[in-house]
Amino acid sequence: MNCLLVAPQKWPEPDSAPNFPLGMGLISAALASEASLKLFHHNLTWPQIDAPAESILPIIERENIGAVLCGGHYTNFHSIREVFSLVKKFHPTVFTITGGLVVTGDPLVTMEALEYGDYGIIGEGEESVVELCAALAAGKSPESIRGLVLKDETGRWFETPPRPPLDYTKIPWCDIDSFGYRDFLASDRRDFYGRDAVYYPLSSRGCTMRCTFCHNSQGKTYRPRPLDDFFRELEWRIKNYGPDRVDFMDDLLAQSPARLEEFCKRIEGLGLKGWRAQMRIPQINETSLALLKKAGCGQVFVGLESASDHILKSMRKGSSAAQMEKALALCLDMELPVMGNFIFGDSEETIETAQETLAWWKEHRQYFIFLFSIIVMPGSELYRHAVSAGRLKDPVKYLRQGVPPINVSKMSDQDFDELIGVTLPDLNTELLKDKRHHLKDMTLLPDFTTMHRRVNGVCRYCGRLVDIAKVSMFYVNGHCRHCGAVFWVPQLSGVEGNMTRNLESLAQRYGGAAFWGIGNIFELMVGDFWPALVSKFGSRLRLVDSRRAGLWRGQPIQSPAEISGGAVVVCAMYDSPIYRAIMKTARSEPKIQKVVDIFQLQEIWHDS
Repeated sequence: MNCLLVAPQKWPEPDSAPNFPLGMGLISAALASEASLKLFHHNLTWPQIDAPAESILPIIERENIGAVLCGGHYTNFHSIREVFSLVKKFHPTVFTITGGLVVTGDPLVTMEALEYGDYGIIGEGEESVVELCAALAAGKSPESIRGLVLKDETGRWFETPPRPPLDYTKIPWCDIDSFGYRDFLASDRRDFYGRDAVYYPLSSRGCTMRCTFCHNSQGKTYRPRPLDDFFRELEWRIKNYGPDRVDFMDDLLAQSPARLEEFCKRIEGLGLKGWRAQMRIPQINETSLALLKKAGCGQVFVGLESASDHILKSMRKGSSAAQMEKALALCLDMELPVMGNFIFGDSEETIETAQETLAWWKEHRQYFIFLFSIIVMPGSELYRHAVSAGRLKDPVKYLRQGVPPINVSKMSDQDFDELIGVTLPDLNTELLKDKRHHLKDMTLLPDFTTMHRRVNGVCRYCGRLVDIAKVSMFYVNGHCRHCGAVFWVPQLSGVEGNMTRNLESLAQRYGGAAFWGIGNIFELMVGDFWPALVSKFGSRLRLVDSRRAGLWRGQPIQSPAEISGGAVVVCAMYDSPIYRAIMKTARSEPKIQKVVDIFQLQEIWHDS
């Protein structure tokens, strides 16, 4: 049987930089061992593809494809659903198979929400997918295969018994070549953002923690990969691909002090600089940080979540606010960059606990800590609580909406909306302006013909010159190429004036403008002066998104169907598939009189 493996796009964010599809690469490597299968690959994340989903159709026809496999995270849900809907519309006999976190969290709900999937793989998929595809190729029933969700003869979804955790010593190297890893490293999208080309290895699977907001598709059993095999692959990848940086994806990189020591010795021998590690607060001490720094670690990402002990206990974090403060201070003292997030909206969150965390944050802005709403992740304890308490009445609709923020806390809906829609975005913008997180003596040289700028300055950690030739005009993070420390590049001054004048021109001629695509690009480009824009233009400015509902800074987000006319400002990464999809849809709508992109609003320009 010929199988087409499709790497999906990310939604609902219209501006997300591409994440390389490591999960699909692992599935491809596993399937390669099955002689009855012939594999074909297609990656929908590259900006060169004009009609991403439709581009699979000629491959299916040309190669006589019998099964299409496409899986990933909740951010991939809409792309997966679009791929499968096209398969079933034009080739209804072709099998559609999905997997990853999007299935594992709540398999029955996911398969109902996807609508066009035939089979789902629950948990780690390397063994289940091989057995499933081999059975389908042989015309056999897959009902006896563990770790699947499928329909019975009456059309009802059911789950087969779970598969035990995989033996990590038997898992083949991830197949990154078939999905164009070299293209990923050289992608123009990296140049647009000014970000490094990163390789994301994994030296262990599973997490023993039981955080209420998390669902780990790799299970609760910690399984380290043999270091000999891991470093054999890592050395080969570095030698053959030469990524700018390496970020380790392990949830528990420092689970074992002895393993961390051996790990750091081997990394040091490779001469890697600026790699990133994820750590838990209890694992941070002088010994572990000294090992990491000596081995070339450039940043520690720590799961913080809250500065309220009551909330930390509710989340089952296994750490306290005092431990957190001590660990962060130690990182700063040892000059090892540290980054983390606070997330708001736990089931025990109140206005008082939220204010407790925010008060701590305001007094400790020397640490780079972003503020977000908690995501009620399908499969997590928080998700089950939301369903049982009636806060999440329609899980299928919730998944199709892109898992938007919902209030499962003890706050009123009004207080919750104010917190996540106004307070947190405003404070995040303040953090990005803090010069302690910028390069020293930073200069920004804009090029309005390409909508980029050159950035140079001195790293605050290693003291060496950083010079990046091409980064975007709005807020963007970067890494020192010498030590790996993270810094932020602020928005170019003068942008507000240009954008206001251009919006005034659109408002006068077309009656108003709708920003289509309410994600990071939109927030970073207008967040500084959104209140001023609302004050000036009022109801003439609207927010539109096809995958996101609710409020943003108190403003309602409408669906595209609600656009009554006027101008549309496309807020998506320039020349990406999603950018072109929004452009195409907007330009085909007779009611819409003018379509521009948000980057044009930064130029010295007016509508003519």
